[in-house]
Amino acid sequence: MDITWDAGHIDDSHEYAKTYRTDFLFLEPEKFLCTHFPTDSKWQLLDRPVGKQEFLDLPYLRGEFFGYGLELAGPATQVSQAGDSASLDLLAPQDVLLMAQLADPHDGEQTRRTFIRRIQGAARVDALFPESGQWKLRLFARTSSDPEPNRYTWVADLGYEAAAGTDSRFPETFGTYGQIGCNLIEPQFSPLPVGEPLRFSVDVPGVAGVAVVQGEAWTKLQRTTGDNWTGTATSSSSQPLKVLVQLRADDSQWQGILQYE
Repeated sequence: MDITWDAGHIDDSHEYAKTYRTDFLFLEPEKFLCTHFPTDSKWQLLDRPVGKQEFLDLPYLRGEFFGYGLELAGPATQVSQAGDSASLDLLAPQDVLLMAQLADPHDGEQTRRTFIRRIQGAARVDALFPESGQWKLRLFARTSSDPEPNRYTWVADLGYEAAAGTDSRFPETFGTYGQIGCNLIEPQFSPLPVGEPLRFSVDVPGVAGVAVVQGEAWTKLQRTTGDNWTGTATSSSSQPLKVLVQLRADDSQWQGILQYE
């Protein structure tokens, strides 16, 4: 019996957290089944009741996942088979911001192993696995209008069985990247090769300028078509390389959207 239905949850410290929401209110039976399995199958309210093993194979999509208007763009299971990487496609409202985290079975978080791309009401979550074995992709969401920009809600867990691992990582993204709707084209992975000219391309809507910065060296990208900014820069040292944006032409401060180690 779920006596805390829509009233709260058990947090990571195994304490009850009171957080009233209405995500489960009037939720469709097939979506409610992602987290609740009635003892009596008639209370599934489905034309074809789901068996226990089929329930256990479902991805763990919390009520908040549907409350934010999120949907899986294709079939998914509790644990999916993968190589050294995986991609998850979602339908996501434009005003919903997403964050992802990759963790091992003991909830040990892996840094810069996930990356989210947004295009017109859809999102793709990419993950890079450090080594073969079992991994958990955890998704978080918030609305762009939330007054607390760092408050994301846990909405889903998806498991992966990786057949291999990779040393590649994604660049780090900063808050402005998601807030203004950026989309990285290239380069997609970190670390960057030193001394080799690289093409940088990123879609950044509504800004006055975009630059690649390493130490004191600045390379300004040029606007090509639409919101795309492109240019060539060379990583000359092991210092972090950043992509900065100038929100308005009269701004003296530039804000970071990406960082490559």
